Amino acid sequence: MTDDKTAMVWEWSSTYDPNCKSGPGAGISSAKLRYSPYYKRDVIIACSSNGWWGVIDYQARKLLCEGKLISGPHSVEMLPNGDLVVGVSNNPMGVYYIPLSVGIFEPVHSIESHSCHGVCWDPTRECLWVLDYDEVYAVTVENMGTAQAKLVRDESRVCTFKVGGKDYHDGHALSPIAGSPGKYWVSTVNYLWMFDSETMEMTREFDRYNTLNRRAIKGIVSFEDGTVVETVHNLGGGAVNFYACDGFRVISPTVGQNGQTVDVVTNAISPFMGRQFYKIQSFTKNYQ
Repeated sequence: MTDDKTAMVWEWSSTYDPNCKSGPGAGISSAKLRYSPYYKRDVIIACSSNGWWGVIDYQARKLLCEGKLISGPHSVEMLPNGDLVVGVSNNPMGVYYIPLSVGIFEPVHSIESHSCHGVCWDPTRECLWVLDYDEVYAVTVENMGTAQAKLVRDESRVCTFKVGGKDYHDGHALSPIAGSPGKYWVSTVNYLWMFDSETMEMTREFDRYNTLNRRAIKGIVSFEDGTVVETVHNLGGGAVNFYACDGFRVISPTVGQNGQTVDVVTNAISPFMGRQFYKIQSFTKNYQ
């Protein structure tokens, strides 16, 4: 891992963007690359724990719009029509719908959610998957793309993760598994899970469990070649608090001398003192 600028694909700073009036302040907690039909261009959508959300022109690296909720945005998603959904983990906890596609930059509807940390759009089932404190559930959208848009929790598609038959909690990361549509990684403080949205099952019995699973995974992402990258708390002993990570754990499938595929694990510690990471996203416009 390096801080060499030649390795940087894209970056944006609210400090140097004159369009940014409020800004992420406490630090960005989620960011994704998407295509916006409203702006007719590729954008970065982002949110911050201080209540901020923003849409940034990917090519120009300039803020297009921003807004403020009270506090606690931890995940953001843009629907295919360009509307925005923000998951909030602090009071008032919930999932908020902002119909950007019709030029409305304030939430028009929300549903309660207990410490929401993840929202992902499922293009096959045409719903949102929401990661809550102790469960993953589906949310559908009525009247999408209008000022009357409404989020509806689907009580028939709710999955609670359990350990030894007991409910568990502290869901943190929700990430599509590349190459396996409908399947997602779900991380908590102590465990890594695989969620199957077709069977509505959450399991810890998955391929490569021994190398992928460990405590304190704050973020996880996978790629088509099988590589998985995790942000792990205090990986190099330099994390300042439990909410931040000081490096990445890279797990790469490699063909060994006997022809069998084995995982090679590399700890990539940030050489930049004080740099802390929270979540990690694949840099792609694809939803899955």
